[in-house]
Amino acid sequence: MLDDLGTEQNSPWANEKLFQLLNYRYNAHLPTVITTNLIGLAGIEPRIRSRMNDRRLVRIVAMENVPDYRQQSDDKGAGAHGNPGC
Repeated sequence: MLDDLGTEQNSPWANEKLFQLLNYRYNAHLPTVITTNLIGLAGIEPRIRSRMNDRRLVRIVAMENVPDYRQQSDDKGAGAHGNPGC
């Protein structure tokens, strides 16, 4: 699971390690869950992004026009699911 890919600071070493990880999992047909946003995806190195665009192995689940639960508020100050602190 790679959460919020593309928002981290990039370095040549980190990009190479990320490519090695994704390339290994891609070649072995192993499942990998990646979350990102369109802005983050645009900043990903092309050879890494190519592993994420193979429609034979990748299923993209777009969550467009979904309200950000972190910006929602109610009268009680509860977070998600009605629990304080969520």
